Order: sequence, then C-alpha cells, then structure tokens
Amino acid sequence: MIEFQCTIYGKYSAEYNLIYVPILKNAHTWGEKFFSHNLSCNEDVYISKDNAELYKDKKFAVILRDPVDRRISALAQYLVEFDNNVELLDDPLIKKLISDGLVFDRHAGSQRYDLIGLDETRTVFFMCDDNLEKNVNLFSLAFFKKPTESVGELNRYTDNLNKQLLYTKIKNMVFQDSVLLEKIKQYYVMDYTIISQAKNRIVNRTIDKFNFKNIL
Repeated sequence: MIEFQCTIYGKYSAEYNLIYVPILKNAHTWGEKFFSHNLSCNEDVYISKDNAELYKDKKFAVILRDPVDRRISALAQYLVEFDNNVELLDDPLIKKLISDGLVFDRHAGSQRYDLIGLDETRTVFFMCDDNLEKNVNLFSLAFFKKPTESVGELNRYTDNLNKQLLYTKIKNMVFQDSVLLEKIKQYYVMDYTIISQAKNRIVNRTIDKFNFKNIL
C-alpha cells in the first residue's frame, strides 16, 4: 500500500462491503451509475490516514484506462469546452499542448493521484475498454452471485460530434507519429506502472479462464 498523501473518494455499498473509486476520464460517470444501480454503491466516503482503520475490511473496485487513450480523450474534451472547433488542431499551440505533457486540467493528471493510499490487495481492477461492462458483470456474478443490468452505453462522444471528431483526429495524429506517442507514454510512466502492478488483479478474461480467488 502506498502511503497516504491525500484523500481517496469513493462510493460505498454496505450491502456488498464494496467501495467504487471513480477516476475522471475512466468511464467515471458510467461507473457511478453502474455500481450504484447494480451494487448499491451510493454512500460518499472519504478515506485518509486519519480514518483508514474504519475501512480496513472493505473491498475496492477501480476502473483503469490506457494512459495515452485517456490523454487523447481529455484533450478532446478540453478543446471542445474551450472552443468546440475541430479546426483548433491546426493551431501550432494546440499541437504543442498535445505533445508537451502539460496537465491542462484535472482530467489530464495521473491516475495514480486518485489511488494513493489504496490497498491493492483488497482491490479489483477493470480496464476502460469495450469489454468493461461484461467484465464488471463477470465480477459481480463470481463474488456476489448477482447478474447486473445495463445502465446505458458507455459515453462514446455521441453527445457531441465535434468531441468525437477531435478524439479521432488527435488519436490519428498521435499514433501516426511514433516519437510523439513515445513522448506521451513517458509522461505517464506512473500510470503504466500501476497497470502493470495490477495486471493479476484486472478482470479482463472470460469467466472460465479467470481465477477470481486471486483477486480478493
């Protein structure tokens, strides 16, 4: 467990003794709806070194996301809120923003900062990808014998066409430039380290191949 330096925020379910820890840009809106509706994670909790003892027997659920994809998504949202104009990508200053590693708002910081103090031995992780809902359902069935219900599609920018276009354009720009891609990866070394350390606790395989006893 990493030493507490800040407060962990989560949504607690007394019924399932589970705390969902949301991270911005990691399907956090969908996650709060899903864990609330299916596993009764509704109570706001703030965990710090001063009260950590109260939560020593609780389990945690966290959604992680590929750091490059997360930064691209954060940039698309930031630019849409800034101007809502896809032509912004032609601005040299915006191109610099993509590549310089600047934490331009709270969506672009490291995922690590939301997890400082979290006991990973009591945490199950999921990846923010196309199999997220299926994997959370597998977890719920395995641990709680409870099938889950859908709370709607993951937000794929259907609410804003410009955001979708910006995301696609930025993604193409990044993945067509190996130097730029590697530069962004270097900014998020801590995030990749977290994902690597959590790999044996990430639910990302079919139920018949996954040993859930190793998770919690």
